[in-house]
Amino acid sequence: PEYILRKDGQGGKGGKLAAGEEGEGPELDPSVNLNQLHKEEVDINDVKVGDYLLVIPGARIPTDGVLVARDGLHKGSDNGPNGASKTTSAYVDESAFSGEPFPVPKSPGDSLYGSSVNQLSVLLVRVTATGSGTVLARIVRLIEEAQSSRAPVQA
Repeated sequence: PEYILRKDGQGGKGGKLAAGEEGEGPELDPSVNLNQLHKEEVDINDVKVGDYLLVIPGARIPTDGVLVARDGLHKGSDNGPNGASKTTSAYVDESAFSGEPFPVPKSPGDSLYGSSVNQLSVLLVRVTATGSGTVLARIVRLIEEAQSSRAPVQA
């Protein structure tokens, strides 16, 4: 199950998450706590391109998407009063794709890949690809094609 925010979902503190023009991100009141947005749990098969997903810390990102916003704390020297982070970076483990042993910092507008792991923040992600259209699905297809074809020397 994933958490989905429909384009007309109501936000907490009177804020509203609404779709912008085609290709634009949502209008999101910066004072809105992502944990307070109206959300519903849905099956991954019901997620469509353009939907907004909340990805909790430690969860796999279910589809390819673009980071819209993050909420939560992370450890580091750039924390402000009461431990609140002053940066907008979220950290995502992309080791399955790149082999990079450390989480990669992601800022709003950066691409996220399905099956990478969210680290320490609640993420709001706008879906850009699902199912066979994801980067992971394309990698699997390329590997299958490479394995099924033989080099001329092997023939």
